[in-house]
Amino acid sequence: MTQSEAQLGSVTPRLWCIAASQAPVVAVIARCYGSPRWTCVLRWNWEAQTVEEGAWTKMHVRAHRCSLTPDGEFFLYHAEGGTDGPFSAINGGAFAVSRLPWLAALTDPDTFGPAGAGKSRDALSRRAQRKLWSKFEDGPGWLQPIDWPRHLGPEWTPLPAKLASQHNWQVHGPDHLAAISEIDGTGLALVAAVTANRNKHDEAHWSIWSDDIRFYVASRSSPSQPPIDLHGVRWAHACGKSRVLIATDDACLKLITLSSTRDQDPATHTLFEHSLRSLTPNPRPAPDWAKSRLPFPWW
Repeated sequence: MTQSEAQLGSVTPRLWCIAASQAPVVAVIARCYGSPRWTCVLRWNWEAQTVEEGAWTKMHVRAHRCSLTPDGEFFLYHAEGGTDGPFSAINGGAFAVSRLPWLAALTDPDTFGPAGAGKSRDALSRRAQRKLWSKFEDGPGWLQPIDWPRHLGPEWTPLPAKLASQHNWQVHGPDHLAAISEIDGTGLALVAAVTANRNKHDEAHWSIWSDDIRFYVASRSSPSQPPIDLHGVRWAHACGKSRVLIATDDACLKLITLSSTRDQDPATHTLFEHSLRSLTPNPRPAPDWAKSRLPFPWW
């Protein structure tokens, strides 16, 4: 490891997450800025309270185009690499499916570019690959502005201006770049809004890695109460009754509970916290289990 790579341990990584819809599993993508720029993929089981470090890569992982199977086992990712290889940025990068938290491609990469897909050394049989791709028919893919808020996950729905007006939620950003997600059993909701470059709505002009998305907690039971700005929160996800997962600007993963109180800010209690501030590049080969065949009757 070079000196510049070692120094990355002193730079706070930026986090983005993708939550499984039917399992307590979250894919964590940690981008470590420096020269070179490393990205780490981790597996967070918030029920077991474990965080497992997986693949390190110098490729540009497009986190908002990634997805998980409902059980959190398989990871659909989009990456852009050097000028050669199946993930070449010249061809717009490519999608592949791996086992979380590794990037060993179990499928041959699928590219947007005209050059066609490359080959993966860890690709499974054609039949198994078709099974894996079929798990992501509703995956984010090449997201357009009209696809908002799929960038945030399937549990988010667009927040119409009329609804925001009825609740006096003065969120920033264009109407179609605001979204809402219920927090079960609380009378509260998470609200997300793109706050930067309000007149430019495509992903070339705002980024999940910058400070362009803000998260709020709004009260449904007290519509006159303004939403609470979740300062320092880079990603949020409601994960059951009163529970919320968050990733912070200072590279912490947290599981918190929120409860509504009359005429006061929601009460917060932290159930789990894990810091990734000292994350340091540690590239290593994917283990054998990450490249193994699919169990019967998958193949």
